[in-house]
Amino acid sequence: MALEMRYEKGVLIKTWYGRYKDAQGKRKCTPLCPLNGVAFSKSANGPGDEDFIASRNKAEKALEALVLEAHKGRIDTKVALAIYQDRTGEKMVMTPIEMLVNSADNYENGRKITGPWKKWKRKVISDFVEWAKEEKIKNVLDVKKDTAKRYLKRMYTPNKKGCVVTASTLRKGQSILAEIFEQALPEGAVNPWRGKGIAVEPDDKDREYNRTPLTAVQVGQLLKVAENDPTTYDLIVAALSTGLRRGDVCTLTWEGIDLKENVLARTTSKTGMKVYLPILPLFKKVLQRRSAERKDGAVFVFPEAERMLRENNTGITWRIKKAFATAFCNQQEDGVKAIKSVSQVTLPEVLDTVLEAVQHAPMAESKRGKMLDVLKRHSEGQSYRIIGADTGLSRGQISDYLHEAEDIAKLLFVPDHRQMKSLKRLVKETTSTKREFGNRQASKYDFHALRTTFVTLALSAGIGVEILKALTGHATVEIVMRHYFKPKGSDFMNELTKAMPKVLTSTKRGKAAQAIPKKVTAVLRFIKKQGLNKDERQILKELI
Repeated sequence: MALEMRYEKGVLIKTWYGRYKDAQGKRKCTPLCPLNGVAFSKSANGPGDEDFIASRNKAEKALEALVLEAHKGRIDTKVALAIYQDRTGEKMVMTPIEMLVNSADNYENGRKITGPWKKWKRKVISDFVEWAKEEKIKNVLDVKKDTAKRYLKRMYTPNKKGCVVTASTLRKGQSILAEIFEQALPEGAVNPWRGKGIAVEPDDKDREYNRTPLTAVQVGQLLKVAENDPTTYDLIVAALSTGLRRGDVCTLTWEGIDLKENVLARTTSKTGMKVYLPILPLFKKVLQRRSAERKDGAVFVFPEAERMLRENNTGITWRIKKAFATAFCNQQEDGVKAIKSVSQVTLPEVLDTVLEAVQHAPMAESKRGKMLDVLKRHSEGQSYRIIGADTGLSRGQISDYLHEAEDIAKLLFVPDHRQMKSLKRLVKETTSTKREFGNRQASKYDFHALRTTFVTLALSAGIGVEILKALTGHATVEIVMRHYFKPKGSDFMNELTKAMPKVLTSTKRGKAAQAIPKKVTAVLRFIKKQGLNKDERQILKELI
């Protein structure tokens, strides 16, 4: 790639020309832009006046753009090096392909990510690097669009176990690789993971699964069973009343609560948007109770949930899913018995009784202090692992303290292992949906289903989608409608019946339908003979 000055009969042609190779390696020479000013030598890189230098700079940029367009993502390593060196005057150090793994830990994509997600994203990059080594790919510039497409197609084929990732997972993996390459590629190189023609078309059976929203009746059922676990109940009420995501509910602060004006202010962690939500009556009761129990200096409305989110975020998901399973599992008798047995008494609801019994039980004070500490921590949802890390106790010691407290209080609040196994199986079957594509089942009922319920019920009740977008902190209406608004056909039966022509909604047909009113008296007479005690006017109204 080079600029060229041409002469005709010894006279300089006032046009800059550029020589380069196209994607097929063919040599090209094309006019770029006017050559202005005075050249002090016959070399394109030689000195000249200000106008000459300015026109040459313009020609260089035009040539770079022309080369990049000609290669369309298949830019040759030498070409990229030449562009970089011409622009900066320095030699570029290319990123070896194995160095991408080290940059995985710095990948944040503008959002705070949890440990499991960071581990998965590192695996996505590591898997690609291993494959690239097998393909003899040495640096990032050797990865072309064809290479990227070939790798994505490989990802979308069954593995040794016969499992296939979903198209959604594939897109997330592609996004991660695109971001990593954006950081590693030199200026001027085209990212092979972005642009047209790179996407892999999903299989027809690879459909998207969304959470299932609850009806008004199901909301009542869920809240009823959640009453046995105060923390779970409060989180469910908060999520159903606000539509906030799990992290935003668990980290809700008193600073954003105004109980006098009944307004909640929150900056959403995912989109960074500021939302203002009305505080519904049931949620206000929860906040008032929490406010009365609030300790001096407490920042978070749900401090136990905020800590669990940091130390054991799967614990929150488990408690919410368990509530869903308790409310909606009616299929298997043994599973229902397991849930009822495990849920019959929970430690949070009997904590005061258990603590008082332990306080009066004969034992060494050092042992009593440890047992009380374990009970309080366990009631807050801390796992054995977290309790052990904080107290230095082994898993066996923690279990012994809890079971001994059961004997002292004459209550059963530690789930039996066999019951828990049955419970886990039932929770999985109740809250998940099997699918043909994907290494895991699709989630049907979980914390995010509460957000889906909030959106669906609000839109079904007539709340405008633009208003709801502002309430939920979504960037576009399309996201609200595609992922969250999931009404059932029966939700709009009354509204649709009123709106449609009577010929479509009436069950009456022809002459038989016209004859019904004439037979009303005979029908009433017949009902009386049957001994039914019903208001005649009401019967007449229903028949007509």
